[in-house]
Amino acid sequence: MRIAWLIQGNEQWGVRSGSRALISALKPHGVSCPVVALGPGEFTDECRSLGLDVTELGLGTPPRMVKSLARNLGLFVKQVRYERLARRLAAEALSRLDADALHFRRSNLVGIGGPAAHANGLTSFWHMPNAISDRHPFGINRRLYQRRCQRYGIVPLANSRYTASTLGYAPVRPQVMYLAVDPDRFDPARIDAVSRQSLGIGDEAIVVGVLARLHPRKGQD
Repeated sequence: MRIAWLIQGNEQWGVRSGSRALISALKPHGVSCPVVALGPGEFTDECRSLGLDVTELGLGTPPRMVKSLARNLGLFVKQVRYERLARRLAAEALSRLDADALHFRRSNLVGIGGPAAHANGLTSFWHMPNAISDRHPFGINRRLYQRRCQRYGIVPLANSRYTASTLGYAPVRPQVMYLAVDPDRFDPARIDAVSRQSLGIGDEAIVVGVLARLHPRKGQD
């Protein structure tokens, strides 16, 4: 089986490490994971270093919306043009790779990976790393993703029940695929433990751990 992976190329943090871990876990099961990268970046280079077959499209990072409405109008036009070109190039790459399915993670790849896979008669899997934003009125964000999933036969794989609920369950019902851990990397017998005393924490204190990078939008405050 060949499951192609569509990446930006500059992914960081959880998306990057989670993708790398899943690719590495599939390999022993005889699954080949060729990579289609939109552009250069550390993750593109890392995939090559892992011995993966990497096709780089040379497009760079997709345009991202900003808070300024005036700027967003111009960025929207650029985004539409970028998606059209990226869809065509990604579809051509998938055809050459003779893939059985396509996997992608970031939400801005839905409009690229879905149509590219559909053009080749392939099922695509959107492994959702984040909740869908609800800041737009009338749930338009969720409705747009649902429409694309239905139109292009995209199977959403949510990393939690909460993430699945933000996309909604109709017309396409997301499947929940919880994040796994590497039992060797997280073996309690192999870690370098941090003592309470080294952090100045008393033995009777309640300690809460957060497994995430420190960032304002994660709400850790």
